[in-house]
Amino acid sequence: MIFLTSACDQDVTYHGWSPYCSSKAALTRFISCFAHEEPSISVQGVYPKLTNTKMPESVVKGKYRGIMADHEVERFKMWGKMGEEMIEPPEWCGEAVAKLVLGLLEGGKSGETMFYDEHVPKKIKGT
Repeated sequence: MIFLTSACDQDVTYHGWSPYCSSKAALTRFISCFAHEEPSISVQGVYPKLTNTKMPESVVKGKYRGIMADHEVERFKMWGKMGEEMIEPPEWCGEAVAKLVLGLLEGGKSGETMFYDEHVPKKIKGT
């Protein structure tokens, strides 16, 4: 089983993001507990990196103005100007997850949550 979560589960502290970050922390903890309780199932937790989705786009467009601190919004704007170096296309994570699902990549240890590119370095022989 593969669960997409977010690195916001432990290290991100933006104003107004408590519900999002808390739910991701709960999901990450669920992944490790589920893997422990069901050892016959491989359970992978996958963190996308900062991805070009509606979430960062909404921050830049001002959706969180008055909720997030101005310096937090400015950070997203700066990252947006950096392009793919900072905010990745969703296809990068999507391709890695698809390969994990298809069994083309080994992935990490069951119960671990890692960034998608940390899951993918071990290509399964013959694929």
